[in-house]
Amino acid sequence: MADADQVIDVTPLTRPVRLATRELLYAASAGSLYVSGASDAVSSVLAKPLPRFLRRDRSCDQPVERRLPVLMLHGLGHNQSWSYKLQRSLCRDGFASRSVNYHTFSRSLNECADLVAEHIWEYTGRSAAPAVHVVAHSIGGLVLRAAINRHPEIQDYVATGVTIGTPHGGTPWAYGPGAVVPLVGHLVRELRPGSKTLTQIHDETVAGSTRWISMYSVSDEIVPMHYGKLQHPLLDIQQVEYRGLGHYGLMYHPAVISAVMQGLAASDDAFARAWDAETAAA
Repeated sequence: MADADQVIDVTPLTRPVRLATRELLYAASAGSLYVSGASDAVSSVLAKPLPRFLRRDRSCDQPVERRLPVLMLHGLGHNQSWSYKLQRSLCRDGFASRSVNYHTFSRSLNECADLVAEHIWEYTGRSAAPAVHVVAHSIGGLVLRAAINRHPEIQDYVATGVTIGTPHGGTPWAYGPGAVVPLVGHLVRELRPGSKTLTQIHDETVAGSTRWISMYSVSDEIVPMHYGKLQHPLLDIQQVEYRGLGHYGLMYHPAVISAVMQGLAASDDAFARAWDAETAAA
């Protein structure tokens, strides 16, 4: 397995109690925010930047106008509320963003992918943007990959795909009790290592213009590092490895949000240069 391009150590692994406590707090936050994610209006309020006097960093009051908007995809059994902290940073840095609900309950991964393809197509058209960046947590990353495979027409419209804690190689937890839980058990079973769904996603992947950023953690209790690392010979992938963050911590920790922002800014700048050069040549 190739080394990571970037390693971010948040909490030494010699402090398991601290890691477990923080992960429980992040899990509680995710659960408490779930209801708010059912409403677009409430989610919009949550995603707005904090008042200036409440912010730790007050240096971003006049953000750069970014070229591409950002679409965010949630994980299994969650909704658009997962990304509210990230959206605050995106807004402050000049990115238009939108987090969507595509309801993983009672749907297969491919059915979720078809819905996400529609969201990508609709969002690029509505925002009049040449492409979008997509940030996905957990199975949202697999849904994005399946959407691109199943709908090749959107491939050139995804400039960047950021996957965070995504079970690209499946997860051993898919053999546990979750596999028989009503509404989501069928989708959990699709996440078993070597499943037909995961094999299909890997085999149907083709080289494209999308730049991929794979973020995973050696401390992820749900998607262990080996399973969360995106690897495919045809893809352009930047690997970002975290240490000291669990599956829920990857949604909220400032170190993750900062790395996502850096990656999207770099990708946005590269896309803008390429687009301007192509436009000038035409």
